[in-house]
Amino acid sequence: MIRLKNLSTIKLDEKILYRFSKQIIDKSYHVEIIFVNKKKIKILNQKYRNLNQETDILTFTDEKKDSLHQIIICPEIAEKNSHQYNNNFEKELELLIFHGLQHIIGKHHL
Repeated sequence: MIRLKNLSTIKLDEKILYRFSKQIIDKSYHVEIIFVNKKKIKILNQKYRNLNQETDILTFTDEKKDSLHQIIICPEIAEKNSHQYNNNFEKELELLIFHGLQHIIGKHHL
């Protein structure tokens, strides 16, 4: 099950992002993808990673497959990064979702 929540002020095409997400992860995973503003992601980054700065994505996962996993994305930062990396905004969001889902299925940074 995948659920998207847009708590940011940036308009997103949630249907496309939902369809994209469903293609990547097994249906038995419970994933909540939440889009938040820069202030909120900074607070979460400080609380959980002890970093007093904004970030584009945070992933909260549990070792158990049937647990609720969360991917928190800041569309404002994603939009800024899309310009920096010569990518379009929608593709940048898809890359972030893919990145978060990879963490959930156990693939981490090398």
